[in-house]
Amino acid sequence: MDGTDRRRGAMFKASRPALIFGSLLVVAAELFATGASAQSARRGGERADLLGGLLAAGTSGEICYARSYAADHLAAHPHQRVTAMTLLLKRGREPATPAEFQIFVTVRGDRNLWSANGECAAGSGITCSVECDGGGFSIASNATPQTVLLSLEDPDGRISMNGCDGGERELQAGRDDRRFRLDRAPNSVCAAAARRMERGR
Repeated sequence: MDGTDRRRGAMFKASRPALIFGSLLVVAAELFATGASAQSARRGGERADLLGGLLAAGTSGEICYARSYAADHLAAHPHQRVTAMTLLLKRGREPATPAEFQIFVTVRGDRNLWSANGECAAGSGITCSVECDGGGFSIASNATPQTVLLSLEDPDGRISMNGCDGGERELQAGRDDRRFRLDRAPNSVCAAAARRMERGR
């Protein structure tokens, strides 16, 4: 072996650890990317399961939440307009269609019942959009079949609603009208609100 061959052999031996290390880095990067993709897919599935899980816990694909604020709560929050809120979540009419909602609200100084309806989808929590670009609301990702935290701040900070007298109203996220904790209620509570709207009172 001449001097040139010896030098080449030495260079090859010296480069083998670098080649092995480089290969390990490539494998590690691929494993990390695969793991991140799988984790992202799991998170997406968990978000979708949040909405499906709530509906599955209901009756016939429907689940009702409600809250009527006591006088002492309203006295302690003088800027809160909402005095009662009822929310119905229900499966879409067809298996492939989005879940639907109906929301009913009463506010200070107005004896009429306000309502809105639209569709809900899983996201970072649940996002519900009112028909005809009427704003919407979000439900926090810690929602359970027993309680949900509804936020008017996302996505638009408002809900366009029809009063049962036929008037058009807008409920906006205000100082004390941003987040509402609603508790599980019998589906009959939501059904009663819907009947009240149909009667026009």
